[in-house]
Amino acid sequence: MAESLPPIGVFWDIENCQVPCRKSALAVVSRIRERFFTGHREAEFMCVCDISKENREIIQELNYAQVICITKIVILV
Repeated sequence: MAESLPPIGVFWDIENCQVPCRKSALAVVSRIRERFFTGHREAEFMCVCDISKENREIIQELNYAQVICITKIVILV
């Protein structure tokens, strides 16, 4: 049944769209899933950030929510 639903994915640039103050990343992810994934199957949920600069608690909550964290790498030329 779930395979027949259209896929949807989220690509979150957390540095440019941060978790609001006094909110948890887990709550934000849950709200996004509730709002946008109804009638769809989750293909992926990815977050891009510089893990060395991001709050450790936020990274841990994203991992608990099974969000794939991609580390942003800046290359200076």
